[in-house]
This record gives sequence, C-alpha cells and structure tokens, in this order.
Amino acid sequence: MAAPAGVYPEQVRRTLVALLIAALLAGCSSSGPASQSGGGSTGLDLAPSSTPTTVSTPPTPPARTIAWSSCPGHSGWDCGTLQVPLNPAEPTGPTIGIALNRHRATDPSQRIGSLLINPGGPGASGIDFAYEAVPGLLDSSLIAHFDIIGFDPRGVGASSPIACTDGPTLDRINHLDPVPSTPAKLAALIAGAKELDADCESRSGSILPYVATVNVAKDLDLIRAALGDSKLSYLGFSYGTLIGATYASLFPTHIRALVLDSAIDPDVDEATQSLAQAVGFEGDLNAFLTWCTTAGSSCAFKADGAPNLRAAFNALAARVDVNALPGSGDLTLGPAEMLLGVANPLYDSSAWPDLAAALAAAQAGNGLPLLEEYESYIGRSPNGTYDNEEVSNIAVNCLDLPAPSLAQVDSMESTAAQMAPYFGPPLIFDDLNCLYWPVPPVTRPEALHAPGAPPILVVGSTGDPATPYAWARSLATELGSAVLITRHGEGHGAYPASACVRNLVDQYLISLAVPDAQAADCPS
Repeated sequence: MAAPAGVYPEQVRRTLVALLIAALLAGCSSSGPASQSGGGSTGLDLAPSSTPTTVSTPPTPPARTIAWSSCPGHSGWDCGTLQVPLNPAEPTGPTIGIALNRHRATDPSQRIGSLLINPGGPGASGIDFAYEAVPGLLDSSLIAHFDIIGFDPRGVGASSPIACTDGPTLDRINHLDPVPSTPAKLAALIAGAKELDADCESRSGSILPYVATVNVAKDLDLIRAALGDSKLSYLGFSYGTLIGATYASLFPTHIRALVLDSAIDPDVDEATQSLAQAVGFEGDLNAFLTWCTTAGSSCAFKADGAPNLRAAFNALAARVDVNALPGSGDLTLGPAEMLLGVANPLYDSSAWPDLAAALAAAQAGNGLPLLEEYESYIGRSPNGTYDNEEVSNIAVNCLDLPAPSLAQVDSMESTAAQMAPYFGPPLIFDDLNCLYWPVPPVTRPEALHAPGAPPILVVGSTGDPATPYAWARSLATELGSAVLITRHGEGHGAYPASACVRNLVDQYLISLAVPDAQAADCPS
C-alpha cells in the first residue's frame, strides 16, 4: 500500500508496499521433493480445492498474558511478547514468542478496545508499521478510541524471525535472471533455489513447518484474548487481508469489526494469482508511460531516439538484460533488480516522477536510483544486509499455496508474455521458487466462509496492480457477511489514498456503521 506524497510519511509508503511480487525466490510451489522438517503436525490437513470449506476451529491453549514495558526509543509506546504454541495442534507444547507494541488510546474515557493492524507481506513487520501509522496513517479519531496494536507474525521481524543466509549470498541469488531463457540460466535459477532452501532448513528448520497463515490467524485470537478484548477489531492491508479472512473463517463469532483493504482471494490458485498480478503491474506500467508522455517537464524519462516511451523502456530493459548497470559497491542493476525497482513506485502514482527520474538515470548509465527502489522493495540496506522480509515471505508462501510444476510454468510463459510482456514471464517463473522447499504446503486454494460473523468491510481499488479488484469482489461474496467498498483509481491500497474510504472505514471501526451501496462507491 502506498500513501500519497504530502499526506503520509515516505516510511509509510515503503512499509505499505506489502504484497511482494518478491525477488527470485519469494514464490511458492509444492511440486518436487519435499520432506517435513521440524517434526510434528502442522495442525491442518490439506483441503480439497474442489470443495471449499471453513477451516475447523483449533484446540484452545491455556490463557496467556502479555508483560508490557516501555519501548526503547519510542516514547508513549509499550512493547511486549506473547508466548503462543509453536504447533497449534499441541496447545501445551513448545511455544514461540509473538512480539507486539501498543499505543494506548489517547482519550481513555472514549476507549473502545484494541485495534490490531497489519501492513501485509507476508514478511512485513507489523511493529514497524504501527510506529509509522501513529500518527502517519491512522486518523486521530481511531487513535483516540483504540489502543493501536502492532504485531510481527510468527517467523517475521522480532517474532522468532526466520534466518536463511547472509547478504552477499542473497545478492548473488537475487541477481539471477528472472526469465531463464537458456538451459544454463534455468539451471542457475534452480541451483540458487536449492542453495537458499538448504540454508533456510539448516538455520530455521524447527520453525519452518509452522509459519503458515492459518497459524498466524490462530495467534491473532490468542493476542485478542491476552489483550482482554471479547471481540476482535482489525485493520489489515494486502496479505493482511488473508490473515483477516482466515481469522473470520476460524473465529466468525469473535469479530467486532474487520476491515480488509486490497484483498486477496484465497480461492485463487498460485498460477492465476501470478498472472493476474502481472497483468495488473503491466497495466500500471502502461498508465505510467501514458502519464509520462503527456506530463512534459514533470517526467524526466524521455524517448531517447525511440519512437515512443514504451519502445524506450523496452530498449532499456533489453540493455540491462545484456549488461548490468553500475550502482553502489558490488551491487549492480540487472534484470531482476530492474524488475523490482520498477515495480516499487508503480504501487503509488504519486511516486511516478521518482520512477521517471530513475529510468532517466538508467538511460544515462546510472543504475543507482533504480537500485534504491529495489532495495526499498526487498528489504536490503545500503550496507548490504537484509531484514528478514524476503526469506519469511518465501517461507509463508511455500506453506500457503501449491504452485505449478516446471512443465506447467513453461507452458504458461507465452500466454504470460502476450498478456503482460514485461511483468508476465518473470512472475510466472517466480512460481518455481518453492520447488525444493523442505516443507510441503498445508493449505490449498479455497473459498473461506464466515457463518455467523457480523458485517465485514472488504475494500478494493479498480486499478490495484498487486491485488486486483476482482479479488476483493470475490472475497466479499465468499465471506458471506461482507460489504464491498470500491475505490476508483490506480495504486495498491485504498485507505491511504482515498478520504472517502478513510471516512467509511473510520466510522465503521468506531461505531460499526456499515455503508450502503451508494456510499461504498468512492472516487479516487
């Protein structure tokens, strides 16, 4: 999700870029060899994709509490850890710590309870997001009425984070060509996947079987109970909507208010998701180039002798594909870095001038601005270290959905190239990256239902490149009690971009007011 420039801080824009297309290994697949790692049951059987079901309610572990203390460096915030079962199927077994932070309601006399928020990912830190959202994103009325609660999902950030390998190794693997056009390139991509997967199993094998979204949703209910709230109030963005929808299917009667912005449809298989996202990003790339054509001096990217800007963009991409551009230190701009460097500012049209300037710099032989966009996207620091967002993204995705086989991906490449010439092939090939993951998936595509739940708000944007509007429509239907809010406009994330959406969501969260169909149709 991306906040409009001049309204929210740049940190919120970066944090809300949440549903990763991911770098080379952030997709998921169940084909190929897979062995259970870490021991024990995941607590959920694979559901047949042809028979959508509501996930069964898990056993209830003993009641647990959170010991709060002041957050270092963040005045007015409390930090704490909640111990939850590592394997939800074993409520009294080993535990894992879920890190949280809390900003108390600024008007205690009007306090409603806790509002849990999640920025997406998988892999994004909810703790960092909460610090940025108060007061950067959330309206003062929400901050007055609710304790704002951020949490890092299991395996992410400060919650027993998954660790896989070092920065230089990730640099090398992430630099591999995302479209293996030769047998040698495909072999290199597979070798990189095997290397990273083996490192992840070696360093984090005990936690890898237990980081699926279904377990995160179970943790969410334990957090709710530990906070002392009888019902959950939740605001989730992008992947955070999958956490919320899964929670609704598990605990429909535990919901007070649930807002799912930029929704994922859990009934869509991995290959269809990838193709839909590719088409979405390609559409936003074309919209950017159209804007650039008419923007005059506001757009620094020029045709540079090509017949039009699309031809100039294609020429630049082809040039980078052959010879990487220099950046900073050992990091260079190859096709993989350019892909994500272009994708990052496409999330938010207010960042299009930045993309234009970065492309112009690349035309002049300077890859650094696009590399900076790439680093922001993938969680790489300029000093060459990574946060754990990329590897935790891989781990969760690999457990959540089976992905197509190598043969299926190969057969889809030409269709993807026709529908989305730039983004299609790399996103389709990205589905190969869980081929050798050491833990098999625990869920399949299925419609999640929430019988007995109160009204839920599902929010979608008509021009969202990462979570297409059709997914929001479908999820609203599948949940049963949901109301769809439509934002007309480009970009990923409606609440940060639309005053209309913010007003409807804030009123719903505070007073449980559900908008009618006319009010729920919001201009950009």
